[in-house]
Amino acid sequence: MTHYFAVGVEQTPDGEFVAGKCDEVLSALSAVRKARSLAQQREAPSPLNGEAT
Repeated sequence: MTHYFAVGVEQTPDGEFVAGKCDEVLSALSAVRKARSLAQQREAPSPLNGEAT
């Protein structure tokens, strides 16, 4: 069985990249859609980067 994941990546204030939210989905298309959704959510301010929410 193939597993598909969409992983959100965050950058810490010191420049390190860390995995954020990770979701397992049922298809490659769902993974792409979920990744796009996570990226759009990322455009909002993130407390991980010291930004206000």
